[in-house]
Amino acid sequence: MNRNLGSSEYVAWLSDQVGSLNFVTIAHISGDVDEQVFRTALDVLPQLHPLLKTRIEVCEGRPVFVSDNVPPIPLQVEARLSDDHWHAETEKEMNYQFSWSEGPLVRVMLLKGTTVSDILVTFHHAIGEAESGMYFVRDLLNVVKQINEGNAPDIQSFPERPPVEDLLPKSARDIQGLVKTGALISKQVASIIVQHPQKLPKDGDLFAEDRQAHVIHRMLSPEETASLVTRCREESTTVHGAICAAVLKAAASQMDSHRDGKPVTISCMSAVDLRQFLSPPIGEEIGFYVSMVITAHRIGTDAHFWDVARNVRKAVHQAIGSGEAFVFISLLDKLIKGATPDDFMKRAVKFYPAALLVTNVGRLEISQQYGPLVLEGLHFTLANKAASEHFNTAVVTCGNKLVINFSYTEPTMSPERAHTLVDNIMTTLKSLC
Repeated sequence: MNRNLGSSEYVAWLSDQVGSLNFVTIAHISGDVDEQVFRTALDVLPQLHPLLKTRIEVCEGRPVFVSDNVPPIPLQVEARLSDDHWHAETEKEMNYQFSWSEGPLVRVMLLKGTTVSDILVTFHHAIGEAESGMYFVRDLLNVVKQINEGNAPDIQSFPERPPVEDLLPKSARDIQGLVKTGALISKQVASIIVQHPQKLPKDGDLFAEDRQAHVIHRMLSPEETASLVTRCREESTTVHGAICAAVLKAAASQMDSHRDGKPVTISCMSAVDLRQFLSPPIGEEIGFYVSMVITAHRIGTDAHFWDVARNVRKAVHQAIGSGEAFVFISLLDKLIKGATPDDFMKRAVKFYPAALLVTNVGRLEISQQYGPLVLEGLHFTLANKAASEHFNTAVVTCGNKLVINFSYTEPTMSPERAHTLVDNIMTTLKSLC
């Protein structure tokens, strides 16, 4: 591979130079994992997914993915010390930046136990997003299964893809797309000037390299998950709408003006999977195939929960339907022109004053059985040390359980404030079940 980074990939590369933007996928496995088979399977994956064997090289001032002189995917194996061992190691992985010029841009840790093991897959955000991490784990376990059964791995390589902006629908790339880009710029400026979206209070500050990303892990039982899905359907909204509403109301309660009885406006970024919209459609491939839509919500002290949830659903669907997820990609290209990493972050924080980021992968439709190994759980989390004022919510439904990882950056947000927020959110969600 030898191609320029696209706009989203470029943004991830710039942001990560200010502070770690790693995301980590965590898999919980029952059964005895053979370390040598695991290593062999890991070496197969770059043959399936081209971006797994890349590094980033700066050529004539422009970052480029290259695949020459890239080492194998690093594997660190440690003895699994407890059921919570993965949490401490995940936080280390969130904060430990990649050497992007050396590559590869992914690494793996195996916490090996006798009957239960945990797999941590850490990505540089330039080569993937939440779904990419899920596909990585699934493909890795499939290859392990094939090797354990005495079969040669079934290698059907995905093609090298151009940047996502080259795969957008034609309407997003022609003059109509330019008009929509201008409209989105106007909408963002109007939102900032008129609505004055607020951010969460800052508890402290440090240079990005001295900040620490943390994760708080929560889940709903299968019964609670099923009940929440049913209730959302009855209330004419979605699980994503309900989760965003719970996060918005919890965030509003932290703001001084809200405590004084005044309504507050909060902007929320929702991640949008672009795979189904691209041309040609992108299947279960590893790459950065996500965009964002930003919706602003006015939260009063008397705001009814289900009204907020329905408003979120409506606003997100309207934004996606009008093509804002495509336009967001085009707009990034304008923000990165001539920007140093610090310059870009200043522009982005000013232009996208969102306090919250919610990424909901939805219900995973992947196998749980891989020969003698069983995938007992799969979830993910994100570090965002450059934009440290964001409170991040990462959601996936796996094995009929809704799993949520909340991440925040200290000292911008204190652990006490973060846990208060999370307790508030989970109390609200459980009350709906």
